[in-house]
Amino acid sequence: FCVPPSIDTTHLEETPDKPDKNPKIQNVDAVKEWMVSYYAMVEEVDEHIGRLLRKLDESGLRKKTLVVFTSDHGESLGAHGKKGKGTFFEEAIRAPLMFRLPGVIPKGKEINIPTSSIDVFSTVLDYTGHAVHDDSDGESLRRFIDESNVNPSHDHEFVVSEWDVRKPAKGGELTNNLMRGANFMVVKDNWKLVIPKLESNLSYDQLYDLARDPFEMNNLLGSNAKSASKEIVGKAEHLKVLLHEWMNRMDGSKGLYSNPVFNAGEGRGDITEVQLRRTWNSSPIWVSDTE
Repeated sequence: FCVPPSIDTTHLEETPDKPDKNPKIQNVDAVKEWMVSYYAMVEEVDEHIGRLLRKLDESGLRKKTLVVFTSDHGESLGAHGKKGKGTFFEEAIRAPLMFRLPGVIPKGKEINIPTSSIDVFSTVLDYTGHAVHDDSDGESLRRFIDESNVNPSHDHEFVVSEWDVRKPAKGGELTNNLMRGANFMVVKDNWKLVIPKLESNLSYDQLYDLARDPFEMNNLLGSNAKSASKEIVGKAEHLKVLLHEWMNRMDGSKGLYSNPVFNAGEGRGDITEVQLRRTWNSSPIWVSDTE
């Protein structure tokens, strides 16, 4: 089994994340033993999916059935000294996403672009002829499969993920607050920006070049944000602009990202807080091309 180099958690000093309290999660032999059980369960899932597909064939429904295989999250498996999910690292956020509709979706076609689970519902409606009824915030992924991805109104070849570290407690209160940890992730091409909701949050912002640093062990911002090069500043600024534009589109009539009530009164609303947050040096001119 391949244990990722990020099991060495030294790099977490430049992030808001901390390794798991269980020291076995940072032990190579213990993680390998854990992997045996995990991959055995993956194999069991594969077996049962095969049974379902064979039943579709036997019943003559193969060409009439849209099959979707996905999951809600990945698994750290010792990466970054962690187990489970609860981070924005690739091991936790990446999940399989496969569609099958014989005669419509080309067999074996692979598309390498970030997607979001919010788009799965829209894609199902599109392929089943019910796109007219789609009132969700998702967008059909069929445009990538059909290679007809053109949107003159905004850049939609990026994804956003949001995580609130607080949990409901007794008496209507919330555990924790927004002053620690990361809350937003935006990914475009090979670049990932991870930032908190609040301007005043003292946690490190994170920027990763996934092409050169696939295990995310070199935060290009972190403690050196103020000395980051103009190229790195340009990447951070561009991704933050995309996040800001996305929040404005998702804000809606209720002000989901502009009204502080949706953060239980913390801060001045996500749109304002993110716009003001800048742990890196500002630049009057920055490069918006993230390739």
